[in-house]
Amino acid sequence: MNVGVCYAEIDRQLWLRIEVPEDSTIEDAIKLSGVLTQYPDINLTRKKVGIFGKCAALSTPVNDKGSM
Repeated sequence: MNVGVCYAEIDRQLWLRIEVPEDSTIEDAIKLSGVLTQYPDINLTRKKVGIFGKCAALSTPVNDKGSM
């Protein structure tokens, strides 16, 4: 399935479209995107994550419909 992963700070933004397995979670998508390699200062235990501006747990399933 095709999903988008974005990361933004005041001075940098990143938007990636990636393919993930059908049963992927937010955490899976983030890890598969490679964003943690590009920005090693990201700490998933401290950063808020979500889908379309709504906070969600790392274990939340993702889909290609734009909703949780």
